[in-house]
Amino acid sequence: MLSNTDFGAALAWSREHNRIALGWGGIGHVRAQGLDSPDAIANAIRRTYPGLPNAHNGGRALYDFVYTLREGDLVVLRSKKNEAVVRIAGDYRLAHAGESMHSGNYHHQRPVTFENLDPNAFWSAHGGLARGDPFIPLLPLAT
Repeated sequence: MLSNTDFGAALAWSREHNRIALGWGGIGHVRAQGLDSPDAIANAIRRTYPGLPNAHNGGRALYDFVYTLREGDLVVLRSKKNEAVVRIAGDYRLAHAGESMHSGNYHHQRPVTFENLDPNAFWSAHGGLARGDPFIPLLPLAT
């Protein structure tokens, strides 16, 4: 979920607000600007944050966050270890500055519900990290 901020604080914010968030907020609303590929998003990040070394990662991560994730998908929140499993509860939105995390730059958000699942067991059962992304969209668990 986050790499350039304190993950513990970010996880606490996510639990308090039932949202997950990604950075690079300065590029604005991804869909409204027609940024419809990882490369287009990465280029917007490069223009907005010159010299930032993770624009290529941001392009792929934001693309999946906006276009790939679906309501009901399960996501493992992780830093150096697996921390929690959340279920996507709604569509992508660009939050206003007052609705962002403490660092103020995490405007790309999705509502979530926290699941009572062991994140390590879930991670292992579903094959771990795919494509090098910071999160994995997964199908909802069978009932």
